[in-house]
Amino acid sequence: MCIKESEKQPKDKGQEDVKVGFTKEQAVEALKNALDIRKFEIELYWKRASYFWTFIGLIYVAYCGVLVKMDVITIGFRFCDSQVSILYLISCIGLCLSLAWFYVNKGSKFWQENWENIISMLEEYSIGPSYKLILERSDVKGFQAVHRILFEPESYSVSKINQLVSLFNVVIWLCINTWSIYIMYEKSHFPFVFFLCFFSSCLFYGLLVFKSKSHLKSHDVKITKRGEDKYIGAD
Repeated sequence: MCIKESEKQPKDKGQEDVKVGFTKEQAVEALKNALDIRKFEIELYWKRASYFWTFIGLIYVAYCGVLVKMDVITIGFRFCDSQVSILYLISCIGLCLSLAWFYVNKGSKFWQENWENIISMLEEYSIGPSYKLILERSDVKGFQAVHRILFEPESYSVSKINQLVSLFNVVIWLCINTWSIYIMYEKSHFPFVFFLCFFSSCLFYGLLVFKSKSHLKSHDVKITKRGEDKYIGAD
């Protein structure tokens, strides 16, 4: 195994060293706590992914099931107004869930990275560089490079790949949604359910973008202390 120390990366503009007011014992305990929280964040990440995959998969099945019921294979894409409305409703649900999954992935990655940065900072004051140390295979050329691409490990981000998959789902449902709108446009018929689903989807997307971020600034907290309860007949 060949260990190669990477060149020291220059600091970003405005970046400064953070001084932690901990003793070494406190830094060790804080590091253990940060490692546990990071592990918990990763567990939650995959639980959320399973949750969204299940529901989005059911929406795909529902959409394909409606198409099968309409005998698309035998009669082609000739829908009546109510059928188009059902397809559009399902596509709106699929689009909204895919958008939610995409932003959940972004949020999960943010908090995972937050705790990874905290771990990198704390280990400097406690056990030394361990988490931030990366050991990788040496660079190769020629046929060995092809072999590495096909069979050997590389530094791909699993969470980024999952985020791209969720973005791909957003694009697919957006295409299906646009196709349903095009069919209604061709038929010159926009039922009430179209306007209801369209504005509901826009409202949901607006809430995702502008109202779903964590509150990171300081805020007032009200603390209420329970009074001592007195019971009749108690000793």
